[in-house]
Amino acid sequence: MYSVIYYLRTICSLLIFHVILCFSKVLAYVGFSIMCLDTSSTSIKLVDEHGNRWNCTIQFVPCNDARFLICSGWNKMVKARGLKDGDRVVIGAPGVGSNETLYCIVIRR
Repeated sequence: MYSVIYYLRTICSLLIFHVILCFSKVLAYVGFSIMCLDTSSTSIKLVDEHGNRWNCTIQFVPCNDARFLICSGWNKMVKARGLKDGDRVVIGAPGVGSNETLYCIVIRR
């Protein structure tokens, strides 16, 4: 079975990355989100480079600066990975369609 890192390296050309601060719970509805998430989605799975999974609920907020809010599950991932202020999380997914699984890699300061 392939590791998540191998998987990400293999399909890297199909991924669109969105870098967010580790304590942020917002995915802007431009670029990454508009191509990879469906506005009717209510949950996603975050999978890190070690294969750990976290179930997260999301909510689409339509407004002038439309966005997805990660409502639950994010804090569990932050705590489990020991993220600190300034750490970054790179999130990737295949560039087309509605994705229920997002892959993430932690970049430490």
